[in-house]
Amino acid sequence: MEQLLTDLAQPVATLATGIVTVVLGYLLGRRKTVHDRLYEERAKVVASLFERFETVDQRFFSLVHPYDSGGEPDKKEKAKLAAESFNELQTYYRHNSIWLSRGASGKVKNFLEQYRKTFQEFRDRVDVVEWKQVWTRFEKESPEIRERLEIEFRAALGYRGAKIHRFRLDIRTRLSRFVR
Repeated sequence: MEQLLTDLAQPVATLATGIVTVVLGYLLGRRKTVHDRLYEERAKVVASLFERFETVDQRFFSLVHPYDSGGEPDKKEKAKLAAESFNELQTYYRHNSIWLSRGASGKVKNFLEQYRKTFQEFRDRVDVVEWKQVWTRFEKESPEIRERLEIEFRAALGYRGAKIHRFRLDIRTRLSRFVR
């Protein structure tokens, strides 16, 4: 009997090891698949948000740029188009902000809050002096948001350098709140 137990111990241990390996492989593989799907969805959201931001940027540039090219719509129509694209960006952000990191979400949220009023004012009246002031401010802030969304997109795709860069930006933002 002892000999039988000794002879069976090795195959049972081998079988148990195989079963544990298969179960762990399944669980870890499933977790990775779920994680991959989340990263993929996040990348899609960031790409769509970036696309909407670019549309706002182009239409706003066209609106506040002091010179019009031939064949372009008048300022009223440009203001309407810019406001529509801004509203689309804002709606998309509200529906999908959960997919963004806190730092990127905060940057986009601040942009939307700051320019919401500006777009409403441009729809009602247009003043060349105001255009220049708003455009100067927008020209400074727009590349910052564009860069942040690009970093967010690359991080969502799993690029380690982008993840580190995003982490540093988040830390810098949090530390600047304490310094104020």
